[in-house]
Amino acid sequence: MAGATGALGRALVSRLIEDGHVVRAEPVVPPDDLRERLRGCDAVVDITTNARAAASRRLVDTAVACGVPRYVHRSFATVYRNGGDRWLDEDAPLVETAQRSVHCRPVIETEAMIRLIDPQTLAWTILRGGSFVGPGTRQDALIDRLRKHSAVVAGDGSNYLSPVNVVDMAAAVAAALRCAPAGSTFNVVDEPIRFSDYLDALADLIGVARPPRATAKPLRESRRCTNSAARALLGWMPRHSIWPSRRPAAS
Repeated sequence: MAGATGALGRALVSRLIEDGHVVRAEPVVPPDDLRERLRGCDAVVDITTNARAAASRRLVDTAVACGVPRYVHRSFATVYRNGGDRWLDEDAPLVETAQRSVHCRPVIETEAMIRLIDPQTLAWTILRGGSFVGPGTRQDALIDRLRKHSAVVAGDGSNYLSPVNVVDMAAAVAAALRCAPAGSTFNVVDEPIRFSDYLDALADLIGVARPPRATAKPLRESRRCTNSAARALLGWMPRHSIWPSRRPAAS
């Protein structure tokens, strides 16, 4: 598994072991022989945060050379174009590579590279995860900003956020390993929520003032993603709340 550190990595390792998998998550530093790490593996899981097409290409090529039958790649729902109030399924248009290139270009390039692989040779699956919430995610930093009264809602906050609890993301990876059709792509998200509603509810939960509206700031991009395909084909559904399980103590 590539990317075993971080909130998702910790949740996923625990989930895979619970499901009976033997997990290899040792660090690989060139000139280490990646073939030795992948030989005999039943699947490769790439959940690295920063997508790099070249690194993923090496991982995919080595998986094919070693006869690994399955490959699961974690991608990001942020690759979709601004959708406003429209529901975005897996066929929705992606951002142009010239736009938001620092983040989106390597993600889209990596997806495109994976799609060139014959799924009969390597049964690949791409999981486009939503915005992670839960312990150890950026939600913690947002809670801190709300407490410090430094968080604001850009525009009227009517843009949609598609969150997913990091434990549910791990469950989606496990489901993809178990039964994803070869050559498939899935949105892995909970119910989308307007950004203003999300921040207001989070502020109420932790007992601080709701953040002000910065009407002069442009509205953030909106991604109202649907998880219907993951529900139907993976048997997956979000089971963990997008909200902190209890009122976090002030720091």
